Amino acid sequence: GIKSLKESVEASQEAEPGRVFDRVRTLKEFRAHVFPGVEYTTKNPTSLSKSPVESPLVNAFQNLYGEKIHQGVINVLFDGEGNGKSAAGLSILQNYYAFDDDGNSTIKGFMVSTHRVNQPYVETMASLLEASSVKGWFHALLLAMNEPAASLPSLLILDDFTNDSGGKNIDFIEHLYKLMNPPLAEPVNMIVVVITASRDTADKVCALNGGKRVVPLKGFYEGSDLMKPGWKGVIWSVDQLIEVVKYHYPGDFQDFSFVDSGMTPYEVLKEARSLRLAAMHKGEKKSSSPIKKRKLDETQNT
Repeated sequence: GIKSLKESVEASQEAEPGRVFDRVRTLKEFRAHVFPGVEYTTKNPTSLSKSPVESPLVNAFQNLYGEKIHQGVINVLFDGEGNGKSAAGLSILQNYYAFDDDGNSTIKGFMVSTHRVNQPYVETMASLLEASSVKGWFHALLLAMNEPAASLPSLLILDDFTNDSGGKNIDFIEHLYKLMNPPLAEPVNMIVVVITASRDTADKVCALNGGKRVVPLKGFYEGSDLMKPGWKGVIWSVDQLIEVVKYHYPGDFQDFSFVDSGMTPYEVLKEARSLRLAAMHKGEKKSSSPIKKRKLDETQNT
């Protein structure tokens, strides 16, 4: 169980497992987002807000911490490209949602993105956790992620997850859920969300554990078969998409006619960015026009 894991790490004569433990604890405390070459942490680790950002995907993450919390479970989130999956994970970590009635408890956790580098996910993750040379680093990871029984489970988000030709990525998830749920012991007090844009990958992960400790994320599938869910994804309303634009470009738009039903957040933000750049470019042309420049010179000479 967890006690034996802790003892084995503390008793280790090598510093490497302890280094991985400290690395994970730091990432968790600062609610970081790590991916190859870059690491972000939250700027304000004390602010609390009930709902700074609203979206169907954010609500799905919030529901993991609803009335009945299932720690030790791996949740699979499948949806199409550009639909806001990664952004929802970042929003949960970076905006400090409060999850209890008093508004004083927030989750601890971090998010891993691989940007689909050409190597097994577990190898990229080990590199990001500075654990590539550490034998049995999974144990240090789980020990660091485990929260006290009275606390909310920590959150580990595995973004950009895909199946690889050798099957190592699926094996990684299988190994992870088994270690999170040791025999004759309480589950590790953590929750994992696997984010993928691959239906095949999502199906393979969901088939691992008979719908018990590896399950599709609620709200993103139809039917009762948790091993073969009928994935339905998210359809954003026009009003929700407009809120996305307002969040990313506050005060920049009064006309939202470019937002249409059926668009994804990525498509809407791409269009908003294009319109904003065009408006800025147009403004620069006006400020450098000969007529405006001549009037400016006349004003300066008077």
